[in-house]
Amino acid sequence: MACEIIHGVNRNLLKRKVTSMRKKTALVFGMASISLFLVLSMGNASAELKVGDAAPKFMLATTHDKPVSYSNDYYGRYHLVLQFFANAFGEG
Repeated sequence: MACEIIHGVNRNLLKRKVTSMRKKTALVFGMASISLFLVLSMGNASAELKVGDAAPKFMLATTHDKPVSYSNDYYGRYHLVLQFFANAFGEG
């Protein structure tokens, strides 16, 4: 297979470098976009809840991967207790 040489530069090598640079640029742009989104979506995440405050709206998946929304499925009908286990399904 013959390679074209343009001004002493292998054309296939040049294409690979350009493609690699485009991928790196897209990766950096994507990471920056995700970081900006996370910072902006935090909003009042640092606001503390006090006893008697209404619970924020959230949605979680059950152990059967069925989405459950607190505000739609439980609010005003049931008392809800969330319990978290550190590393319940992981090692350590």
